[in-house]
Amino acid sequence: WVADCDGEVIASLSREPVHRSGVTRMCRLVVQSWYRKEGVGSLLVQCLANREKERGSRRVYAHVPFPSRIGEVFFRKVGFRLQGEVADGEEEKTKDFEEPQRGWLGYPVTKVFVKDL
Repeated sequence: WVADCDGEVIASLSREPVHRSGVTRMCRLVVQSWYRKEGVGSLLVQCLANREKERGSRRVYAHVPFPSRIGEVFFRKVGFRLQGEVADGEEEKTKDFEEPQRGWLGYPVTKVFVKDL
């Protein structure tokens, strides 16, 4: 997915080309600094989620680098939750679990965010 303004690419979002049945994984969301906080990233994520829902996906995952507070705030704002979090009085509905990416010595380097469609 690409957003452009007068022929200039201002944002892009990609998904993993191979995914598990009913599950989509976003690979990378990039928004040019001049266009951040303008709703472009939110629109791309919403469009991807709508398209994947039409294709039969029931869940979308996004991996956010561990130190990225901005990424965490963004994905919460567009309706994602940190994997494992549940609302008060609810239980985790599905056992579908996305493994965080691991770095050197096996420590996780990403937080996994999830949105049920």
